[in-house]
Amino acid sequence: DTTTGHTYENILPGDKLIKVANVENTGSYDQYIRVVVEISDAAAWQNALGADFNDDTLIACFEGYNGDLWRHESSEFDAAADVIRITLYYNGGNKENRGIVAPGDVINVFEAVNIPTTLTQEQAAAFAGGFEIKVTADAVQTENLGVNTEDTICDAYEAFVAAGLA
Repeated sequence: DTTTGHTYENILPGDKLIKVANVENTGSYDQYIRVVVEISDAAAWQNALGADFNDDTLIACFEGYNGDLWRHESSEFDAAADVIRITLYYNGGNKENRGIVAPGDVINVFEAVNIPTTLTQEQAAAFAGGFEIKVTADAVQTENLGVNTEDTICDAYEAFVAAGLA
């Protein structure tokens, strides 16, 4: 359900939880896209992923995520809010489209969340109240921002900076 999300119970190590995160350009002009993924219960996730906890191990839990199509700009561990925020910019994966999302286009961020197979009973207990994954997308126009489409910098990131939003 795209409005209320999914609720899963009795989750086990290795389970695949369907969470389709797509972004659609519903506007009437080309846009650059930024996505922020917020994961609650950050301390429990950090504990579940153990000593290997880092951006790569966390993002590896997102099935269908394609690092060639997205620029992973940052991850923030907000201990006070117990949230992890991952910021991604769509770069389209090639120099031809430069991350431009045309009107009506739908792009995929990820399709599922894989619970680590190494999750222990004690680590699972830390998720007893559940966790949430919230995906928010922002867009800026592709025109009139002065984005240098000839450099190697992700154009979406550059556009958000030019618009004062990054």
